[in-house]
Amino acid sequence: MGATSVTLRTADSRVQVSEATLIRLTSLPGVTDAGVLCAVNDPGSAHMPGRPGAPTEISVVAVSPGALHVLAPTYAGGGDVTSTPAMARRPVAVMGVGAWRTLGGGPPRLAGELDIGGHRLSVGGVLADVRRHPSALGEIFVPQAFADANWGRGCATREVIVTTLPGSAQNVGAVAAATLTPAFPGAWTVTVPPSPDALAATVRQDLTGLYVALAGMSLVIGTLSIGNTMSMSVMERTAEIGTRRAIGYTRSAILALFSLEAAMLGLIGGLLGASAGVAVLAGVTWLRDWPFLVEPTLLLAAAPAGAVIGLLGGLVPVLRAAWLSPATAVRA
Repeated sequence: MGATSVTLRTADSRVQVSEATLIRLTSLPGVTDAGVLCAVNDPGSAHMPGRPGAPTEISVVAVSPGALHVLAPTYAGGGDVTSTPAMARRPVAVMGVGAWRTLGGGPPRLAGELDIGGHRLSVGGVLADVRRHPSALGEIFVPQAFADANWGRGCATREVIVTTLPGSAQNVGAVAAATLTPAFPGAWTVTVPPSPDALAATVRQDLTGLYVALAGMSLVIGTLSIGNTMSMSVMERTAEIGTRRAIGYTRSAILALFSLEAAMLGLIGGLLGASAGVAVLAGVTWLRDWPFLVEPTLLLAAAPAGAVIGLLGGLVPVLRAAWLSPATAVRA
């Protein structure tokens, strides 16, 4: 939905969007539909006669015929009674489910009347959800011609929502303002989705950050695991260490022995991890019929990187083993 939506907003009172202008906009290549939403200036408090809700200030929005269709709505009751020119001057309204509940409407369904600033309207539909313009669920919608006749033609803000074909939003957004109001193209704030290239770059950046974070967490867990394994090994082999020291092993020899063990643990872990990664990659590419590509330098770096992680993880227990005194170690 976001990739096929262009939104134009203005608070400039000079800007008017006629039906002919809207037709000109929808005739642009790549445009599938368009609708105008006009936030009514000071419509007055709204309440539903016979309902427990007190009169409340709720946003009232005047809409062009069919504008609600652009929001991709689903209805809890009724439908879009503003969608045809025949209903343009009729006192009818469509309410968002939030506005309905605020005014004490109870379970959303098609029933009841609505009073807005002394104007009585029939509720023709209740919006259960929308896929565009989410604030619509807290608003009341009335036909544009009815709003003009009863509250004047002024708008607090005017918003035009344009739906496009996939890939057309950027081009439509570049010309939409000038198409709507050639005399005041700068009066509009145009919001377009990011270009496909920019969106892809953002997704790649986010995924790369996620993968780096996961890899960092895995390295920390691996380092701590090797450190724990080496600590247990040193504790269980304290007598062995004492015996080796007693028969002539130096601290350097003990250090080298346990460092080699820690490095081997890390190296084997790196090789197993790289092998598992390649196997998963091969399986996914085979299932999806993608080309199988692997960066060779990453595979070559797996073993030495694992060895380094093993040395770092085992550093503290290895030093503890090397500095054990023979007498203490033998008694243990």
